[in-house]
Amino acid sequence: MNPSLTIVISRLNGTENGTFAVWVIDSPLPEGFTHQQIVWLRELTRIWLAWQEVFSPEQQYTITGVANSCNSTIETEFVGNNNIPYSTKLMQSLGVSLWQWLWSGDIRRSLEQTQSFALGRQSTLRVRLDIRDPDLIPVPWEIMLPSTSKPAISVNQQVVFSRTTTDVGLLKLKDTTPEKLKILLVLGEKEAFLLQEDEAKTLKDIFLSASSNTEIDILRQPTRVELIKALDNGDYNLFFYGGHGEKTAEGGLLFLRSDQTINGIELAQVLVRNQVTLTVFNACWSAQPEKEAGVMIERSSLAEVLLHYGIPAVLGMRDIITNGEALTFIEAFSKAIASGLTIDEGVRVARQQLLTTYKYNQPAWTLPILYMHPNFDGILITPLIETTLLPSAPPAYLRLTTGDGTIWKIQGLIRIGRHPIARGGDRNDVVITEPWVSSEHAMITHRGDENGSSYVLKDISRYGTYVNNHGEWELFHHQDIPLQNGAKIRLGAINGQIIEFFLEKP
Repeated sequence: MNPSLTIVISRLNGTENGTFAVWVIDSPLPEGFTHQQIVWLRELTRIWLAWQEVFSPEQQYTITGVANSCNSTIETEFVGNNNIPYSTKLMQSLGVSLWQWLWSGDIRRSLEQTQSFALGRQSTLRVRLDIRDPDLIPVPWEIMLPSTSKPAISVNQQVVFSRTTTDVGLLKLKDTTPEKLKILLVLGEKEAFLLQEDEAKTLKDIFLSASSNTEIDILRQPTRVELIKALDNGDYNLFFYGGHGEKTAEGGLLFLRSDQTINGIELAQVLVRNQVTLTVFNACWSAQPEKEAGVMIERSSLAEVLLHYGIPAVLGMRDIITNGEALTFIEAFSKAIASGLTIDEGVRVARQQLLTTYKYNQPAWTLPILYMHPNFDGILITPLIETTLLPSAPPAYLRLTTGDGTIWKIQGLIRIGRHPIARGGDRNDVVITEPWVSSEHAMITHRGDENGSSYVLKDISRYGTYVNNHGEWELFHHQDIPLQNGAKIRLGAINGQIIEFFLEKP
């Protein structure tokens, strides 16, 4: 299991000026447990309100006890700064400001210590944020970054980020981790989600192409009874809802059809009873709390309510998400999960895809919000390494272009990594001892069907693999890459050692 650092943010009782307590409740190091008080600054509210004007104009969330400032000067302050768009500067400014506010003093030192610990173990650090003040739930903590030249915490390759809460029911998982991915896809009120048929087909095609060990059942605008019956009889480990949703004090409201709804509290009962591991909601506001008389209601978002009842992992949306953005996220997330990544790793990969597709200065990559039970390790299914090994697979070769030019013969399958024995216990045939090479970095396998056969590199690394098939280096991460004769490979970094692939002995 990856080392975990869990941070709590809670408003101090009896304070009216936005003073919060921040402390560590989970750390792999004894010296990592620390706490401090932080005041939410008026300037931070100013940037937060300006960010909402651009990226979430239909909402205006404030922090109780902190005076609001005029935002009109912010755009003027950013104009003329190296021709960088205002939206980019605003995204960076809020991200850096949130980082500096949260990761300061002893809390920052705790983060640095646990990052060093994880790096020494060649592990990814799992960072979880337990936000106990409802005013801070709408804040996009996922965009935090230490500086404008570094990645945000939710897309950082060395970190997996999620939200959590300790106010949860007992974690109940199946006795053994399932090898098969069983999905119930529920499509809600048709008028509310115009691309739902496309979404269903996309999901089904993605999962089935990524792993033959997947089953998907689809319910279109079911009644409450039909939904409950399907969950009770299906033994599903992933529940996926696509459709219209609204915020309510009962954990949100999902519109199954024009005359049928179900709220979060009601849905939680049947999901927990059937030990569903992951729930995904492609529904607007599913990760946002409700307001009453202008005051945020504690633990009222759909994601928080489901986690409170003991669901291991809940993925919702912070704000309105377009159909195109939703399908992009679904495709990347589905492939990642089907390939055996943990849930929080899969969300990171899918968020990276949103950022790349829709750009950093657009809100798409900030929308998915992942909540995970504090005792859940994120494993949805036991990953199966699917390869087609043909007894008559033609031999191929790898050649190191430096040193003595070592040559390795491939007969169907070869494993590549940093150590002779990988963390999972498999023996690596090719060992490259560079710091950016993962313990289990990649496999090259031979695959064949009625249309022919080929060798494919399957990346399973932390930092990805660079492949040069056509004269240009391309980065691939958790993907399968067909290899052409003479292809060049670099593991984990563009300046890494070059390995060449040949279909005949060089």
